[in-house]
Order: sequence, then structure tokens, then C-alpha cells
Amino acid sequence: MDHQIGLALNNKQNLPPGTADTENLPEYLAERQAVDDHVHELSGGTVLDESNCDAIEPAEARQMLINILRPLRALFPDDVYRQALDGLDVLRFGGEPLPIFKAGVEGRKRNWREMRLQLKALAHVEYRHGLKRQKAASQEDVAAKFAVAADTLRTWERRLKEQLGSLEVARHAEPNACNEKAHGTRLRLRGRARA
Repeated sequence: MDHQIGLALNNKQNLPPGTADTENLPEYLAERQAVDDHVHELSGGTVLDESNCDAIEPAEARQMLINILRPLRALFPDDVYRQALDGLDVLRFGGEPLPIFKAGVEGRKRNWREMRLQLKALAHVEYRHGLKRQKAASQEDVAAKFAVAADTLRTWERRLKEQLGSLEVARHAEPNACNEKAHGTRLRLRGRARA
């Protein structure tokens, strides 16, 4: 995984095994040497250990997905595999997004981005509540920062549980989900343990 991510960060993709026609071509040999370098594994591991997802550029993220999906072809039905790779390529090269990457639900009052921000607000409430503060006081503080009423925050929680399910809301609203400093420290420590 680290290697595939590192390739994407260096604007490269995994190289399939050569055929009898290609394996001795100078271009193939040069590309093979470029992608077989351990520097890609090191740079990919660094991203996994020390980065948060917001720091990765969308083009790099798409290339990471392509690099990870390509060798896993046998794990997916052909149609799903093709839709995913073609859809990522359309996003990479331009054009109308394929249906696999178009919004699935029309007419919702809130879109995914708004729901994600509401989940972050709930994570802040749980974080403050985890610091032994009263939940109502935590809701008041966070609601003020988001310029909404505390009742609105409670409505978000109920609605998100209905739309996403309680388990998904709980997963996003873990007490440390909004504590980026603690999250970064955990990732760096995990990286040292692996080294």
C-alpha cells in the first residue's frame, strides 16, 4: 500500500508485468526501474503515518485509488472494477463524471458536505463532553461557534442518526475525532513502532 501511494505522490502508477513484446523495450525497462524504487514506499508510508486526508491533493488521491485498485482486479466484479477505474480516469482527464461518481440522492435538504460539517460539530461536542464537561454546556459552546442554537445541534444529531445510522454517527463523533493534535501524535507514534 505504501508503495502505491508513493507512486501516486510522484505522479506515477504501478506498471503491469511486461509481455514478450514489451519487457525488453528501453522505455519499459526505464519505467520499471523508476517504479521499483523503494523511495516510493518510504514517501507513501510517510503520508499514511503523518498526514491528514485534507492535505492530499485530489489529483494525488485519485491516482492513489487507481494504483491501489489496479492490482486488485480479481477481487471485484468486472463491471464494478471498470466503472471505478473509468470514473477515476474521467475525473483525472476531464469530462462529465460517470454515474458511479455522481450524487445518488437528489432532493435532500442537506448535501454530503453539510452533513460532514454537522458530524464534525457533534465530534466537538463529544470531545468537550469527554473532558468531563456537562453535555448541555458542551452543546451550547459548540453551537455558539457554529452560530446556531443548541437545539439545532440536537436536531442535527437526531436527523443524522436517522439518515446515516447511529453507528456511523458514533464513529464520526468519537471524542478524539476533532482533536487533530492528538490524532497526529498517534499516527507518528504508530509510524515509529513500525520502523
